[in-house]
Amino acid sequence: MIVRLTYCKFIPGTSEQAKKIYNEEIVPVAKTQKGNVSIRMIEPVDSSDDFISISEWATQEDAELYESSGVYKNLVSKL
Repeated sequence: MIVRLTYCKFIPGTSEQAKKIYNEEIVPVAKTQKGNVSIRMIEPVDSSDDFISISEWATQEDAELYESSGVYKNLVSKL
């Protein structure tokens, strides 16, 4: 299993909107990608720290395909 971490920092006051976009637009698409095992975001205790998106993939090839296909870049641009 492969784990990908994406660190996100949001403009102050926009984290609730970003979490909504993440859960309603990004998670459903990521879950349909070949080899995706799970995806979730963890929220920092300190508001100045990064949010971290954690996605788990069945294989290294699946994780690389997700990134190289353009889907990852498109989803990240939503945030």
